[in-house]
Amino acid sequence: MPHDFENGYCKLDYSQFKMRVSSLLPVVTLLPSAFGQLHTLAKAKGKLFFGSATDNYEFKGDAPYKAILSDTTEFGQITPGNAQKWAYSEPTQGTFSFAGGDEVADLAEANGQLLRCHTLVWHSQAPDYSEYFFDCTIIRTCNAVSGSPTVIRSDADNCSQ
Repeated sequence: MPHDFENGYCKLDYSQFKMRVSSLLPVVTLLPSAFGQLHTLAKAKGKLFFGSATDNYEFKGDAPYKAILSDTTEFGQITPGNAQKWAYSEPTQGTFSFAGGDEVADLAEANGQLLRCHTLVWHSQAPDYSEYFFDCTIIRTCNAVSGSPTVIRSDADNCSQ
């Protein structure tokens, strides 16, 4: 492409530039479909879904984020990131709130997306009151229910299986 430098600026021959850019337009218009539609592409390859974990604060009040999350060509499944964990579903012993998890479930249902739930008992997101009764019995019970070793606290190794 012919160009001249004058006073530190590059002068372009715009007729040449316009011709070259216009020849790229058909390719550029295909880019969104080539780089998007992750769920659609995963299904085409025989996968069950392509999904995302999300937290409520991420999609509340953020319309562009929620629009992408709700796009079923991108995400066929949603997992609540934290809302269904014990610290959020029973923040005070004996007081339950499933509102956060329900919001994510409602969003998935409204979009026809699958809902996969997250870990209920997680070492760093247990309610404060739980430290008073996390003993070996609780750790063994969680391990038995999950079918695999669950590290709930750093001294869990002291509990014999």
